[in-house]
Amino acid sequence: MEIENPYEPPTSMGDRTEELIDGDDRQRLRNIARAHRQVIVSVLLYLCAFPFIVAFANMGRPSYEAAVAMAVVLACGIAFAAVSTFKLVAILGGYPVAVICSLGLLVPVVGWLVLVLTSQIASTKLKENGIHVGLFGADADLI
Repeated sequence: MEIENPYEPPTSMGDRTEELIDGDDRQRLRNIARAHRQVIVSVLLYLCAFPFIVAFANMGRPSYEAAVAMAVVLACGIAFAAVSTFKLVAILGGYPVAVICSLGLLVPVVGWLVLVLTSQIASTKLKENGIHVGLFGADADLI
């Protein structure tokens, strides 16, 4: 009987990942990891935009140019979040669910919740397959 050393440093997941994933599953997990990272960036954009929205609301009467600039920036952020969410949810749950989740991003608090919950589901799916998920998601190139 071979005794394991409890003080031995952890080994990499590379060999274990090879055993768990093969072929089409590997490509699907890569797509999930890429879309997951985009959703995480969308969550960060939402969090970074919030102080600007509050400041803009408290400015009083902003100029026309400032209002247009803020509207364009918010529209681009929401469009990026919608596309990212659509890509991830389409892989995980199908196109009808992806359309509903993407439309849910138009409602302010619901949109943030959709992004966070979608990110959590993707993280769980990746971890179930033995893939390490860090702060900015899994590295798709290592899958």
